[in-house]
Amino acid sequence: MQPNLKWNSHVSSVANKIYKTVGILFKVKNILSSAHLTILYHSLIEPYLHYCCIVWATHSESTLLETLLKLQKRCVRIINYSPPKAHSRPLFTKLRIFTIYDLCLIHILVFVYRSVNLLFPHHFPKYFTRTRDIHPHGTRGNKYNLYQINSQISCRFKSVVCSGPKHWNELPDSIRSAPTLMTFKNHVKQHILSQYNNWCKITNYFVYTFT
Repeated sequence: MQPNLKWNSHVSSVANKIYKTVGILFKVKNILSSAHLTILYHSLIEPYLHYCCIVWATHSESTLLETLLKLQKRCVRIINYSPPKAHSRPLFTKLRIFTIYDLCLIHILVFVYRSVNLLFPHHFPKYFTRTRDIHPHGTRGNKYNLYQINSQISCRFKSVVCSGPKHWNELPDSIRSAPTLMTFKNHVKQHILSQYNNWCKITNYFVYTFT
């Protein structure tokens, strides 16, 4: 973390590590199948994107995250043996690979699910409040909705405490009421993939483009 509470240096470091690994995929693409290349991607590249992205990805400049997305696009093109300028959206869908933005979204939603279902250790604070606990009168969707906190401070506005309830409230009740964490994860991932298939965005919190 930098003194200004940004993670630009960390994102640049992640990008450099991924860039080197992309070269490995490129060198072996002619001797491995697409399935094996996908395994290499999930093993060698995706862990860099998963690790604590709920912290650094939400507080990084969009231009830096776009660098990571471009590297992901290059990966899916290599895995699918596609031309360098092939449209990437169908490739993400076909390979069931999530962009850095959606990986972060999944982690945020899992964090919220674990918090509201008391799956964290007892010493963890209560991060979220249900809307019904603040406004007891019945409203549509009041059963699962969380109270959204507003903040004028950019750093806090992008934090999981503020962004989490927004993304959570956008999910269908059938997903939010999942009985287990594993079921919830599977439903969230399938929900995002369905948005890929419909050529839609699941959220307007992150802004990105496919080319």
